[in-house]
Amino acid sequence: MFEKEDKNKIKTISTIIYIAVVSLLAIFVVDLTNNTNVVVFSILVPLLYVIIENIMNIILYKYPIRIKLIMFLSKLHHNERVRVSISNLAIIKVKNRYLLIEKTKNGNSKYIPIGGVAHYTNDDFKNLFYIEEDDFQGRDLKDLRFFMKQKKLSKLLKYLEQMKFHESGVMREVAEEIGFTPEILNILINSEQSYHHTSISYEKTEHPDEVGNVKHLLFYYRIFELHINVIHEQTIEDYVRNHTKLYLATRDQIENFRENNIQEYTNVILDRRRID
Repeated sequence: MFEKEDKNKIKTISTIIYIAVVSLLAIFVVDLTNNTNVVVFSILVPLLYVIIENIMNIILYKYPIRIKLIMFLSKLHHNERVRVSISNLAIIKVKNRYLLIEKTKNGNSKYIPIGGVAHYTNDDFKNLFYIEEDDFQGRDLKDLRFFMKQKKLSKLLKYLEQMKFHESGVMREVAEEIGFTPEILNILINSEQSYHHTSISYEKTEHPDEVGNVKHLLFYYRIFELHINVIHEQTIEDYVRNHTKLYLATRDQIENFRENNIQEYTNVILDRRRID
């Protein structure tokens, strides 16, 4: 979930910590006038960098959302407005492939995950974050797509993690998708649902006038998995085969989205938290 720019920053931080630790050891701890110490120190120095890098990776794997948000906030002024979009997406796997649906935007059709913009379920949400009606940008009045100042985003993340103000599942979005027959829809909405992971991404828009005159967009995704009973997999596969709006994609196809007419953000359902 970390872009190239973020990875470079992480490596830079690791290098700075490494240099600082080595310098402190060389100045205050290790007596480098002793030849034995010099030999031991020269052996430990490379190992120290590996240790620091591994510690950083552990922290990033355990707290990917917070680290990602910190990197995003560092790019903004604390009073800068950001457009926030909060979505619930579904992992629906059939024979180890992911069910996607075709959507058209600005004349371009691409496959995306099943799901959509989440709804807030408590009006206190607007009052707590001082969000005016004019700040909401969704098609539905309860859509969680809105403008917010940078300084409030950390607090927002905390409340999102606690699931206080928005839907705790993806079933509404699944039921609202156009294109499923009653039989297929019945299979999906009666499947066991479990929370899978959370992901965020951000981007700088090239056309601020098209998104409320803001420069930065923040996307927050909660991913849920629908566990399809194996006895229904063939039914879904047969249905998808006869409906071009639906597609069963492999992990490799999603990762190589440009070659497979798949929207880039579809990657978030794969839980790619590794730094690689």
